[in-house]
Amino acid sequence: MALMAFLFGSVLGFFSGLVGWLFMDMSALTAFSLYLSVSFACSALAMASRIARRGFDAPLPE
Repeated sequence: MALMAFLFGSVLGFFSGLVGWLFMDMSALTAFSLYLSVSFACSALAMASRIARRGFDAPLPE
């Protein structure tokens, strides 16, 4: 689940960074930081929803 969310976030971040860099006049460094922010935020949201559904004491499957 977390890997899937990270991959989805990476794809979403790539396209948002590319659109920002090409069409919204962002610098390459700003577009790259947008890419990283989106990919890590999607992973964090997936893990937070998993913890909220299962609770803090339940073990995570490996």
